[in-house]
Amino acid sequence: MQRIQNAGKVISVNTTEHVEDLMITAIRELEYEDLPDKVVEGAKDRIIDVLGCLIRGWDAPGNGALVDLVKRWGGREEATILVYGERVPVANAAMVNSIIARSLDYESCLVFLGDRSVPSHITATTILTAMALSEALNLSGKEFITAVVAGDDLACRILASADYSISKPWDSTGTVNTFSATAVAGKMLGLTARQFKYALGIVLNQLGGTFQSIWEGTTSFKLMQGLAAHNGIFAAELAKAGWTGPNDLLFGPFGYYKLYTDGCTDAEILTTGLGKNFYSEATFKSYPSCRGIHPAADCILEIVSSHDVAPEKVEQITVYLPRTDTFISQPFKANEASQASTFFSLRYVMASALIRKSIKPEHFYEQSIRDETIDRFAQKVHIKKLPEADIGNLTDAEFKLARVAIKMQSGEEFTASTTAPKGEPRANPSTRSDLGAKFLENTRDSGTMPEAAGPQLLALLEQLETVRDLTELVALLRSSGK
Repeated sequence: MQRIQNAGKVISVNTTEHVEDLMITAIRELEYEDLPDKVVEGAKDRIIDVLGCLIRGWDAPGNGALVDLVKRWGGREEATILVYGERVPVANAAMVNSIIARSLDYESCLVFLGDRSVPSHITATTILTAMALSEALNLSGKEFITAVVAGDDLACRILASADYSISKPWDSTGTVNTFSATAVAGKMLGLTARQFKYALGIVLNQLGGTFQSIWEGTTSFKLMQGLAAHNGIFAAELAKAGWTGPNDLLFGPFGYYKLYTDGCTDAEILTTGLGKNFYSEATFKSYPSCRGIHPAADCILEIVSSHDVAPEKVEQITVYLPRTDTFISQPFKANEASQASTFFSLRYVMASALIRKSIKPEHFYEQSIRDETIDRFAQKVHIKKLPEADIGNLTDAEFKLARVAIKMQSGEEFTASTTAPKGEPRANPSTRSDLGAKFLENTRDSGTMPEAAGPQLLALLEQLETVRDLTELVALLRSSGK
């Protein structure tokens, strides 16, 4: 018999049949006072980061059309589409805001459990689900933080309990994120234990997502981020209204592990330390684009900042990576590119960084993508596999290791390498100061806010636990609307 301590209470479970009950109890009974200071500060870091990404990415391709579509749907004015200022049904607001926050692929990622990391993009879903519900239900900053922590923890445990990588066909934003949104909604809506179980079972019918959108660089790469938020709220509301759902939603013959994974490889992750250890994403991005590109991005920026590299005199750029068979290594053609394709193109990011000596959000918009010099330099980028001796036994090597060599026409060569790119939480972590600077840059460059609004909003977020009603925060975000 396994004994789990949850917020001071000891619960026992005999088989995996009751794992969901344990996790639900942990979520329902979790209170703000149970959260260690480090966990609260980590949650605020993620909130600051994702809201800055949302503000900066408001006008990314497809967002305006999505907002117009949702406005045409109409419905009760329960929560706000941030920046735009439109009030719509809460599930729709959560959906649109989550999608906008993912638009620049700039928000936090990667779940960490000890020395192991797992690819993820959970934060934008969990936080924007909690934001929309907090506004609709007039909840406090403490309630907001607590729900975010609970939702992140559930998704991280479910994701890490099975063998997952970006080589799998399912994009986890469409699977585990949906569970996290359901957890947030269930907690905020005050579901009973039985309703909570049914909500998670109901949402099992709404999981999905595919990496095909990323491989092809389509606008829909960010869609699952928001559908997870919408579907989680929908499932919780259905359960509260009396709907039932499967009880054996994780381990059943047609449950989550059977449908979306190769099976649960570590069931202990699901329950060990419930109410005491809280898992979340811990990597903060310094640049828009897939995290797998960031080690090489750090390297090329180190080279161009340390040496007088004249782009027109570059003969070849060679990037050495742990893997060369993922979507980031695909060919790049500027005249065929969409914004989404540039976030997942190593060749584009290398060429842009060489030319512009930086990697900024504005480099991923139409005018920069169509720069006639991009194609020429993208063709000079060659991608090769790092020697096995350099990779060693690192399970997350693709997010940590890279070496870049720039060969000049004169024969001179400049090189740089990294084992800990910016934002790597164990060796090169982002500080609150770093995240604040990123937030202020995003708000300033978004073109939606007066100059004083960014610092005012940041100060409020840094003291989020003191906010009695989240509508105060929403009002600041709405006042800059387009």
